[in-house]
Amino acid sequence: MLVKDNMKLKIFIKKDCPKCPAAKQFGEEVKDKVKVIYFSIDEVNGVAEARYYDILGVPSLVLTKREKEIKTWRNEVPTLENFTKYI
Repeated sequence: MLVKDNMKLKIFIKKDCPKCPAAKQFGEEVKDKVKVIYFSIDEVNGVAEARYYDILGVPSLVLTKREKEIKTWRNEVPTLENFTKYI
């Protein structure tokens, strides 16, 4: 499947988060389906983007289409099956 240009997966992570490596791995698994963008909440731009989506914990993932929020997984990494239902 080709990357869908109008869809993005925004992955929110933090350096000392024990579950964030799984979120990064998930991003690698789906990067051929959607554009994946990582945001570290250890950095100012990551905090700003997290606030926009009301992200309070990590890992969290936000799927957008044409910059509109389609689905958000807060404090969890979805299964591939669950994720593909939305793309």
